[in-house]
Amino acid sequence: MSTEELSYLFIDDAFIESIEGIKKGVVPAEKVSDEPLIELDQPWEKQWLLGSYSSVIYDEEEKLFKMWYNVDRRKNIYEEAVGLAYALSEDGIHWKKPILNLIEDNGSKKNNLLFPFFRWGCGHVVIKDPIQADRAKRYKMLFMLQCEEMKFAGIVQPICLAYSSDGIHWQVPQHWFNHVIPEGTDTHMTAYWDPKIHKYVVYLRGRSNVRIICMSESDDFVNWSPRKVIVQPDEEDPPQDHEFYGMTSMAYGEFRLGFLYVFHTLNENWIAENQIED
Repeated sequence: MSTEELSYLFIDDAFIESIEGIKKGVVPAEKVSDEPLIELDQPWEKQWLLGSYSSVIYDEEEKLFKMWYNVDRRKNIYEEAVGLAYALSEDGIHWKKPILNLIEDNGSKKNNLLFPFFRWGCGHVVIKDPIQADRAKRYKMLFMLQCEEMKFAGIVQPICLAYSSDGIHWQVPQHWFNHVIPEGTDTHMTAYWDPKIHKYVVYLRGRSNVRIICMSESDDFVNWSPRKVIVQPDEEDPPQDHEFYGMTSMAYGEFRLGFLYVFHTLNENWIAENQIED
């Protein structure tokens, strides 16, 4: 009998009839490169800060990776202006920033901006719709926007909608505001078309006492169902890991694999119990 070790991806024990001679484990992720994928390395980016949110797709038609990423101008966390920039890559590692000549910034349009700088205009998620017959709406975007009328609400931003034929030129809503999900979110979103349920799906972040992951569904990307909680911490989670900041997912066979990112907090009691020095 061969002693060769083979590796298989087991997702759920419910689909395994019996296990013998099997050892479960987690294969550590490996970095492709230690170099950052995106840096502020262009002349027009000197006054920008690299934002926290990005949306990346692989365009099967054009054989290109496409990225929509946030750039900031920040005085402090409460006074932040966020813009949307665009980049392309053939391999997903080396990225180019095309000069789009769309948005004026510092007196020039020689930049890769798609949207101008807005207060809390961030969290953009872009999909290329595989079922959309109207070419003007092939690309769809959900994004947060805190308009002038919403400043009183703090960091709660409604979610707005925009369309594009090419991912570059966008049909933006009047005054940049058409709240298709008024409850909003306060972090990055993930959206996709789910062929199994024939609906669009978006992951949002809800708040109770802690950050939690919610989901909403839509038949048309405009009218969305009430948010429902799909992932939240429980008593088995360590107290410092009770903030589920966001989640992405990917299709894998009969499943969707969720990638949850956790906001790690250290409270004074936990630090004392674990003898962590300040």
